Amino acid sequence: ASEKEYLGTVEAIQLNTDCVAVLSSGRISLDPLRDVTGAANGGGESRDLPEDKGQRDVTCLAVTSDFLVFGTKRGTVTYMYLPELAQVSEFRYDAPITAVFPNASGTRTVFIDATGAAHLLNPVDDSVLPIPQHPDGQLRPQGPLGPGRHVPVRRLRRRRRLLRLCVQAALG
Repeated sequence: ASEKEYLGTVEAIQLNTDCVAVLSSGRISLDPLRDVTGAANGGGESRDLPEDKGQRDVTCLAVTSDFLVFGTKRGTVTYMYLPELAQVSEFRYDAPITAVFPNASGTRTVFIDATGAAHLLNPVDDSVLPIPQHPDGQLRPQGPLGPGRHVPVRRLRRRRRLLRLCVQAALG
């Protein structure tokens, strides 16, 4: 078994079959998972993100089988391709990002900004569609998701208000 200490508060943990991503004090620690023999699944070494050690503004993260997706106070949504540990996309928005919800393949991501507004991001061409909120507590996707399909929203409260989206079916 492997142990690691974090000097700050652990704010979020995400994992897939090969790695674990831990958000702590505005930075991400990306570590390979180890099997019972201690060998790293998929190889690889530990890595801290963002690359610039002075940046401590990561606010949220999510992991798919191939991508680490994270948002920042600067308003960026960044995609890291995990097999090569390479940044493949960085979308810039005009407000801080508070939550990211990629679909399983990472081809679309719903992100929530600091105002609570939800948006659908295509990281290939950086196109963004707003997802209007409805007073009945649901979001109505538009554009490629199809008109009239409702996605339930669950409100969570911790330090800040987060919207948790059940978007898997809509983003499929």
